[in-house]
Amino acid sequence: MSADKKKRILFLPAWYPTRNDNMGGIFVRAFGWAMLEKAKVHVLHVAGERNLKNLFEYVVTYDKGLETHIVYYRKPLQKNIFTVFFEGLMYGFATFLGYFKYRSKHERPDVFHVFVLTRTAVLPYVLSLFIKTKYYITEVWSRYLPEDNTFNGNFRKWLTRKIVRRSSGISTVSVSLKNALIKHNLNHSNFKVIHSVVPSSFFKTELIPHNKNGVIKFLHVSCFDDYIKNISGMLNAFKIVEDEGFEFELELIGNGADFEEMVAHAKKLNLMRTTFSGKLTGDDLFKAFERSDALVLFSNFETQGCVILEAQASGMPVIGSNTGGIPELISKDGGLLVAPGNELDLADAIKSIIINYCNYDRRQIRDKAIANYSFENIAAKFLKFYNTEVEK
Repeated sequence: MSADKKKRILFLPAWYPTRNDNMGGIFVRAFGWAMLEKAKVHVLHVAGERNLKNLFEYVVTYDKGLETHIVYYRKPLQKNIFTVFFEGLMYGFATFLGYFKYRSKHERPDVFHVFVLTRTAVLPYVLSLFIKTKYYITEVWSRYLPEDNTFNGNFRKWLTRKIVRRSSGISTVSVSLKNALIKHNLNHSNFKVIHSVVPSSFFKTELIPHNKNGVIKFLHVSCFDDYIKNISGMLNAFKIVEDEGFEFELELIGNGADFEEMVAHAKKLNLMRTTFSGKLTGDDLFKAFERSDALVLFSNFETQGCVILEAQASGMPVIGSNTGGIPELISKDGGLLVAPGNELDLADAIKSIIINYCNYDRRQIRDKAIANYSFENIAAKFLKFYNTEVEK
């Protein structure tokens, strides 16, 4: 057995699928699946839950070989300055309780891997003050980007910088996010850009040849947060295209706070051949990618956009906003970039896809995705990341 195969890695994610939210942090679970072939990976996650019978509940689950330890704590019913402080204490206690229970069953990890700062890194940071501890950080949160700009609070900034400096390395999913972190004085000598991994099922979707005389079917997948994803602006652009006599189909997948509002907005526009499918998972989601021709993501800001990688793995060209990490993913032969918030620009891109769709090579788009986002490729990058020696 190789040295890498023996490496014990404990993921500490801020977001992860739970019994109340099976979609939260699914990218972390995908990273875990990718690493299972190369190392021994476990997950320790802490989640708040209102109306929990006891103060804490410890659960161990297994998903395709990935062992996950989840500590649920009772979340306050109301939010104010006192309950926020109390919840912080509950989260901290639950984290150390979970690690104590985890260690009663497993050896000490060789590597702690934190996903999303800051509170998830407190455990390995505290441990590192007393014993030799290697912990690495992967950041995906858009709060550091100037378009979002929600990384604030003097104590948070101070603690985050100390945690980053003491770590063995940090990675982001895009160059754009890396540059944003550096501007916040969150730099490191071992700073990598490692894209999200795409589950292998997306690479298995059938590349159905497009009928030259058929109607192009566009796809949008998101959490339905209009402030970030600008779904209303996207619908307005499709209405412009429809009013100019172009035919198309549009399917929107996902759920979230603004779902009903977006459904109402589409009805108000009287958009034809537009379907809201809600949240889809598993085979239902993969079939939606199979039956679609192109993806549209008209975000106001975005650290990367995992759905772009999934669309490319399915052989789809992508229309994306020229913001954040999106431009790093879309080449001229793989789609089009539009100015964020510019509905006329988006309408022109939609028309261009309809007119020139047959110029896109779906097989070439997929092959490029396999080379960059497959389990094997991403796992190799993380192992190299872990094995990079740094001076502290």
